[in-house]
Amino acid sequence: MGIIIYFSCVFFDKSPSRKDLSLLDTPLVPMLYTIVTCYMMVTVLLAPLDMILRSIIQSYAIDSEMFAGDQRYTEKFI
Repeated sequence: MGIIIYFSCVFFDKSPSRKDLSLLDTPLVPMLYTIVTCYMMVTVLLAPLDMILRSIIQSYAIDSEMFAGDQRYTEKFI
């Protein structure tokens, strides 16, 4: 997605909403905008997944340390 935005800013004179893109004369401005936008989107989309995976791993570790044998809450195959 970032590559598409970058090339559309560099090679087209008008945006899809018919705004002038001549202010973006250098490729540096679209590249920085694209990098920042992509980083924010990836952070927003991957942060919940990271929290879910960490809590599952931590719950399993705590459960295996506190309980033994049949007292454990998690399945044995995990």
